[in-house]
Amino acid sequence: MDTKIQALEKELDNFPVWEKGQILSIVDGDGELYHDLMDAYCEDALTGLEEISIALSSDNLSEVEQSAHALKGSSANVGGERAREASWWMENSARETNVEFCRLVFEVLDREITKFVKAVRQVDLEDIS
Repeated sequence: MDTKIQALEKELDNFPVWEKGQILSIVDGDGELYHDLMDAYCEDALTGLEEISIALSSDNLSEVEQSAHALKGSSANVGGERAREASWWMENSARETNVEFCRLVFEVLDREITKFVKAVRQVDLEDIS
């Protein structure tokens, strides 16, 4: 395994998949608002992953950087800490024009977004109020 990927994996161990307090403070017990926000996040995150994948296939690191930056911000807003951190790594790797490393980071980012989406979709409305 690439030593930089090992460093990324080790860094991710410092973060929870989801810091629920972030989104719960925003929705203030409103389960419908929670689901609206999280549905929008999930849709945008999956679209962002697709954009990054397409950009990587054509070595368009500018687009990778922009899409990763957007994912980083939206993940931070809803408490997706590991997704945010993996997005940060993707953004910086693209900025450093390291295409091969970006491809490796993409696998980690995809996994972390998938874990986060799964976690937020399992929340029951009673957990929000």
